[in-house]
Amino acid sequence: MAGSELPHIFLLLNATSTTLAIAEGAPFSIVGGVALALSSLAAIGQVAVIVLASRGRSAISDSLAAAYGDVGLSRSPGWRHWLRAALAPARLRRRSVERTSAIRYGPDRAAHLLDLYRARDLKAAKGFVIHFHGGGFFSGRRSKEARLLMEQLAAAGWIGISADYRLEPAVFPDQVVDAKRVLAWTREHARDYGADPETVVLVGGSAGAHIATICALTAGDPRFQPGFEDADTRVSAVIGLYGYYGPAPTRGLPSAPEDYLSEATGRTSSVDIPPTLIVHGDRDPMVAPAMARTMAEQLRDASADQVVYVELPGGHHTLDRFDSLRCSALTDGVDDFLQRALG
Repeated sequence: MAGSELPHIFLLLNATSTTLAIAEGAPFSIVGGVALALSSLAAIGQVAVIVLASRGRSAISDSLAAAYGDVGLSRSPGWRHWLRAALAPARLRRRSVERTSAIRYGPDRAAHLLDLYRARDLKAAKGFVIHFHGGGFFSGRRSKEARLLMEQLAAAGWIGISADYRLEPAVFPDQVVDAKRVLAWTREHARDYGADPETVVLVGGSAGAHIATICALTAGDPRFQPGFEDADTRVSAVIGLYGYYGPAPTRGLPSAPEDYLSEATGRTSSVDIPPTLIVHGDRDPMVAPAMARTMAEQLRDASADQVVYVELPGGHHTLDRFDSLRCSALTDGVDDFLQRALG
């Protein structure tokens, strides 16, 4: 996936190796000429990938503008944006943001851990954004996909939480139960971190989007809150990134978000489905964009709140792993969506 998010790095390496080969006279041989031709084709492809990546910002801006009737993204990239994108593999940390690691939120000493991100000079937080990682329900860790997004949102005044959850051999609904435990822990400790416990947003990548979406559709459902049935597990908004929305390995309960979408609309009203942002790459090789489009359409049909769908040109899976052009546009888009959806 790095090739789709860091094409400028590969282009630079290609140009450097080609220049060295030319300096040594390699292209003047038959083998060298073939190598030069292949290198040129690769460079053309890498430039095309860069062009596609640069269109991500417009795609997000246009989708927000269509949903909310305004001008789209509120910020444009400056020199810092381009510098961070150029140095993406270094994943420069924001000095203005502090991270507290490995806080326990539940009884499982290995799986029930979270990291908390907040600005060092934070006076009054906007609320919490809780992130659940991907990994197909059998792998993944809280410190991978989430860090860039959590740091940007923390710098903007949010408190970010990235949480682990039980993986295989655990099966559905264990992951959703764990996510609900994080919600309960967050509201219980909100005042300790200077935040309003009423504003809690869920965001997930891949399998994490599956978990976040079901959580958003099952607030207060005792099937997912064993031993803490009275905890407030309402969600202010939900964000799915390159999400998987199909069935999961299960002990018997329905395990696809659409199952709980139909329950939510039948049990209560469409107003109870929170504002939603779904972002997917149009070239995702692991989860077809059609699945994300279908999920967005189903939510739009049922919800009285805005459901924003963005398809990123050239985007693959785990497109938020590096601080790339596309990831920078994505994090700006998430920040702007929250401003519009929650005021």
